[in-house]
Amino acid sequence: MSKPGTFFNYDPSNGQRIGEYEIASPTRVEEALRSSRRAFESWRERPFRQRVRALASLRRSIVDDTPRLVDIICRDTGKVRLEALMSDIYPTLDLIRYYEDNLESILGKDPRKSSAGFGSRAWVEYFPVGVVGVIAPWNYPFQLSMIPTVTALAAGNGVVLKPSEISPMVGDAIDELLGSVTDLPRGLVEVVHGPGEVGESLIAAGPDMIFFTGSVATGKRIMRSASENLTPLILELGGKDAFIVLDDANLERAAAGAVYASFANTGQLCVSAERIYVQESVVQRFVELVRKETARLRVDEGYDGDVGPLTHPEGAERVRQHIDDALDRGAEVAQVAGAGGGESSRSPESLPCVLTGVDHSMDVMTRETFGPIMPIMAFADDSEAVRLANDSDFGLNASVWSRDLERAGKVARQLRVGNVSVNDAVKNIGSPDLPFGGVKHSGFGRYHGPEGLKNFSHTRSVSVQSGRRSKEINWFPFTPETYEDLMKYIHLRFGAGSLRDKASEAWSLLQRFAQRGLR
Repeated sequence: MSKPGTFFNYDPSNGQRIGEYEIASPTRVEEALRSSRRAFESWRERPFRQRVRALASLRRSIVDDTPRLVDIICRDTGKVRLEALMSDIYPTLDLIRYYEDNLESILGKDPRKSSAGFGSRAWVEYFPVGVVGVIAPWNYPFQLSMIPTVTALAAGNGVVLKPSEISPMVGDAIDELLGSVTDLPRGLVEVVHGPGEVGESLIAAGPDMIFFTGSVATGKRIMRSASENLTPLILELGGKDAFIVLDDANLERAAAGAVYASFANTGQLCVSAERIYVQESVVQRFVELVRKETARLRVDEGYDGDVGPLTHPEGAERVRQHIDDALDRGAEVAQVAGAGGGESSRSPESLPCVLTGVDHSMDVMTRETFGPIMPIMAFADDSEAVRLANDSDFGLNASVWSRDLERAGKVARQLRVGNVSVNDAVKNIGSPDLPFGGVKHSGFGRYHGPEGLKNFSHTRSVSVQSGRRSKEINWFPFTPETYEDLMKYIHLRFGAGSLRDKASEAWSLLQRFAQRGLR
């Protein structure tokens, strides 16, 4: 039993206790926010080149510490080593490098055309929001903590990070990494540990922005709490991603992609393929290929297998409920991982499992599973595939598989999702160039890409007039002459005909403005 005010974390691969952590009190959370605000005052003034130097130092520290970080991620989550390296460490390094190369071009002064009058200039500039509260999940605890944290820092902000209580070792490792970067002011990033009430304390403490990755239910609670202070939010919530296989697809590639997209990280992935739609003329062949791929998966073989255990204790119960509901409604288990290509007596409840005979009356096709189930449903034509894919409260990600890229693109454009891939899956969440986020119940706001950096910034428009004229045309006093001149200007600028045809009239109008000191 943990002491009051503390919690344990466990290794999901063997259930052994790893460590005991202190739950951050509301006072500690407020102190963390104040500390980050103090450091932010100097960090916000750093020029882009100094921020880039700090990012480069952080990148090198991660590279040097990668073997240890992989071990920590695996112990905290139970995931296999390659998953930790490929999907936690690599995307983080890739994004840091992207910011190093593009920070100033994205957040530098952006000249715009001015309509404020003759002799004026205008531009858009970006400035930091302040301190960002990052509330991170457990499924990719390094990537999904570091990427919003690094984005906030690159934009000139401070950060208070609350890692998941399921993976606090990773949170401590991040704290150590950032603390080792001498170019970052001390206290700029603060880490606070604990369960949901610590996140509630962080929101109540009044950060300048909140970035949350997690469930829809928790996202709604955070949104209600944040509304008290009108705190801006980016919510990256759940998904029920559609994987659409058209009849002209490369079925071998699509089947291998479906097995990976459904079972990577044991299905604990917001962009996991949770609904597989296959055109009816090829569905039988596709199921055969998927069965073979699934049978070969190495499960429960330690950190060097293909698929590890479920990380969260509640995951197995949710998977069991979705399978039971589907079987009760007529679905069938087509394959269980590791069964050698034939029937298996092993329970499908905690293993990668392929279901056929599913439909939208079943939870497995409508509610987020976040576990290793691949439900396969047939469709008749492209329009039905689109209708089925859009029949969801979620709108995070999707993929379309076809050799005809024009056809695939037409289907993709009709999907109500924030992200879509053609002949690939999952990978787009790791692209540093592409904005990532959802629509509908999958959340709002974007991170990654130029849009991500700008979303962690305030936008300020600036208009500058030379000040040499004594007055502007729109200033007092209002006169009949001004009214008539403005009517003529509207006709010249917005009316029919080309400016060339109106040149003499325009020149005459400009001369009248000049004579009255308005030019």
